[in-house]
Amino acid sequence: VSVMIVLGSGMLRSYRGMSDWLSWITYATQTRYAGAYLTAQAFDGRRQYVGLPQSPRQNCTIPAADAFVCRYPDGDSYVNERYPPSVADPQINLVASFVFPVAAMVFNVLLYVAPLPSYIKAKFRE
Repeated sequence: VSVMIVLGSGMLRSYRGMSDWLSWITYATQTRYAGAYLTAQAFDGRRQYVGLPQSPRQNCTIPAADAFVCRYPDGDSYVNERYPPSVADPQINLVASFVFPVAAMVFNVLLYVAPLPSYIKAKFRE
């Protein structure tokens, strides 16, 4: 379960860097959509993340800054690297996060309402 949470949220590895089959599996997890929504809310369009120095010896605000230390010049570049544009729509991700529990509830109701097949009933009769 925790592996699907980490992979589905896109925090361990960006969706652009995932292999195709692994990226397709994450569509079936709620954390894919919740993680994309929360990341967009935290980092996308925020001006306070522009040129944050990550080391007291390195100034990330200058153009000649080290690319390894200053990988993300602002929050937008972090979101753009982690999530492709088709995934980064916050409204769709928020709606999808709420659709998952409702769909699971409907699926469970259908499972409990559906009658058991006769060969299973016969197996457990005395």
